Amino acid sequence: MLLNENKYREAEEASRREIRARDAFLGKDDRITLDLKLNLAQSLLEQNRHQEAGSILQEVQHVRERTMDKDHKDTSASNQFLLQTKQFEEQYEAEERLRQKIRARDTFLGKDDRITLDLKLNLAQSLLEQNRHQEAGSIFQEVENIRERTLGKKSPADSVSLARSLPLVYGTTAISQKVQSPADSLPLVHGTTAISQEMQSPVDSLPLVHGTTAISQEVQSPADSLPLVHDTTAMWGAGLNTFFLAPTESRKPYNDSEISQISTLLRQTNSAWSRVPRTYIILRTIDCLHHLDELIDLGFSDYWLPVNQSSVPDCLSPKMRSLFLGTQKLILTPSINLEKGAKGHHCHFERGESLPFESRGVLGNGGFGQVDRILSRISFREYARKQVPRKRAFGRLDVAALKSIIGEIEAMKKLKHHHIVEFVGSYTDPKYLSVIMYPVAEQNLFDYLKAAGSANHGEIRTFFGCLATGLQFLHDRQIRHKDIKPRNILVDKGQIYLTDFGLSLDFEDATGSTTVGTVNFMTARYCAPEVALWEPRNTSSDIWSLGVVFLEMIVVLKGRTIDWMDDFLRAHGSHQTFIHSNLTGLEKLLAELKQTVNLSDNVALVWIQQILQKQHKSRPTAASLATSITQPYIHGGPDTIFCGICCLTPGDTDSDTSDDPEAENFLHEFSLRTCVQ
Repeated sequence: MLLNENKYREAEEASRREIRARDAFLGKDDRITLDLKLNLAQSLLEQNRHQEAGSILQEVQHVRERTMDKDHKDTSASNQFLLQTKQFEEQYEAEERLRQKIRARDTFLGKDDRITLDLKLNLAQSLLEQNRHQEAGSIFQEVENIRERTLGKKSPADSVSLARSLPLVYGTTAISQKVQSPADSLPLVHGTTAISQEMQSPVDSLPLVHGTTAISQEVQSPADSLPLVHDTTAMWGAGLNTFFLAPTESRKPYNDSEISQISTLLRQTNSAWSRVPRTYIILRTIDCLHHLDELIDLGFSDYWLPVNQSSVPDCLSPKMRSLFLGTQKLILTPSINLEKGAKGHHCHFERGESLPFESRGVLGNGGFGQVDRILSRISFREYARKQVPRKRAFGRLDVAALKSIIGEIEAMKKLKHHHIVEFVGSYTDPKYLSVIMYPVAEQNLFDYLKAAGSANHGEIRTFFGCLATGLQFLHDRQIRHKDIKPRNILVDKGQIYLTDFGLSLDFEDATGSTTVGTVNFMTARYCAPEVALWEPRNTSSDIWSLGVVFLEMIVVLKGRTIDWMDDFLRAHGSHQTFIHSNLTGLEKLLAELKQTVNLSDNVALVWIQQILQKQHKSRPTAASLATSITQPYIHGGPDTIFCGICCLTPGDTDSDTSDDPEAENFLHEFSLRTCVQ
């Protein structure tokens, strides 16, 4: 189906002329023009011109997100197409680098070099993942011929390695004949074969996809584009069999890439099994696969691996339990510990190693890196991942300094508090230092306050005490936050979380604005006077920063906005919007807010005045501040409680009977009776 170069060039130029004309007369939002651009991108993709195709797809996606709902099928379809194109671009670049390396080794070391043969197998595996079976098969055949010639006969280990590398070859003759290139795995939109015919008009040469429904149906994954064979189930089954050819006693541990391939194959026949590929491998190896559905129903997943004697699923017989424990070694890749928090450890992935995460979209970008939403392929939980380029994270630090930073991250994993973001895990790869965190918050406090109305006031009041107790938790463990600000405070389902503490990894404020700079790696707007002067700082500097955040919160509670607050400060005192350089303006601002509606909220102004003291020794500690805030205020009624029920001090709730053994026994027995009934 590939067109010759001249036909491609003619069709492409005709399409570009048509698009330019329509853009000029109908504007860039015209739906038919967008479909034309999609077809042009498809044509470019066939020619491996991934960057050009990606640029056009990015333009289409931006227009659709602006003119349609993000969940609209056309927007989702073009986004899927864009993601697929980016994947192909990455594969193409990696493939080209690998080919260059192989050519160089062939020239200097000869074609019989063992490492070069291994590199060729890696290249063939990459081609296979792109469904370029003929090219992959040719390379596999070359490697096999050389090994037979140099070794005299096939090595069992090499045969198993080759078999594992060809999970989709059995029963796929038709596939290997039809799938030639990455573009073939993205079938042309229905009707585009007309490009190869004599063109009647620019539009005829690139028939349109109405609403791009065809794209959303066809462009799902490389596997989706495979032509149907008579026995699809048998094909996938044969593919799985190749991973289990070696005798059990001599089987080598699986790597993350192989486990991912097994999951992909399982997805074609059993979606539930595809979510537990490691458990599948163990049970299949010990010939106990009939128990897999039962384990899944019990809530067992790969996340719980490795298990010990006491945590092996009870549904297995004693013999099977013993075999299960011994077989775990086959699937214990470094990534298995990534989500274990304090029980896990920092992982490092070499170039080309598969990461057990799937990115679900960017959450934020900043001067130091990027935050994205990811799905774990082990636990199938969603996390936030912060990625910092290693050069920015470590610079030219020596090994000792690098160990210190990773050690600091390891210490953060031990912190457990309901208002502190959880450090789930961390890893490095050739490009990035990445930290995995939970939860994936809906928004940060900066955006929350900007959009807040009177309906949010009750929730905002609870944030005072919850933030104070979270900071107390850190300070009690000799950890300074170092950069408290609304953008480093997350809001999710009514709960509030401190994040970005202890580490100088700031992912926000990358706009280049002169009004939001940093002082000693801290955002100037929220920094304490001593920090602004580059003087020594301690935990009281965190208290000041929290006080400025409290000030912005009370401004919103009083029905004002942050912009109003900045305008007020510009008109008073030193006319500076930074509190640390306009204490006179602060006094006038507090006086103004005291006279504003919602007088029951004025108690928060008292805390703010106590916190925002120029002398750091005059500020309260986090512990004393938390105690002050979490005491209910009888004089104002329940509306003036400034913390959530989660942070009320012991004795403040009538239902707290945890110290009464008799009451505890009664509740325990009552719950058992209820379960029996």
